[in-house]
Amino acid sequence: TRRRARMSSTREVRELLERAFAPCAELDVVDVSGECGSAFEVRVVSESFRDKSRIESHRAIHDALGSVMGKIHALSVKVAKAP
Repeated sequence: TRRRARMSSTREVRELLERAFAPCAELDVVDVSGECGSAFEVRVVSESFRDKSRIESHRAIHDALGSVMGKIHALSVKVAKAP
């Protein structure tokens, strides 16, 4: 039998973002998939985004979540900016 891939948890996504963009002035991770771990909205405010374009900032978030992106069906980056 084929096992279903485990979806990501809000905690797992948060930890990856905290590690990549510490210290964060603001970090919100919301599971918008009804807690099944397949869709997230994120808001990240960090000095890491200083002098980066919007596309560069969004790409950095996707890269930081690389290990779980295969389990996430939808990722909405609401905010990715410097303080």
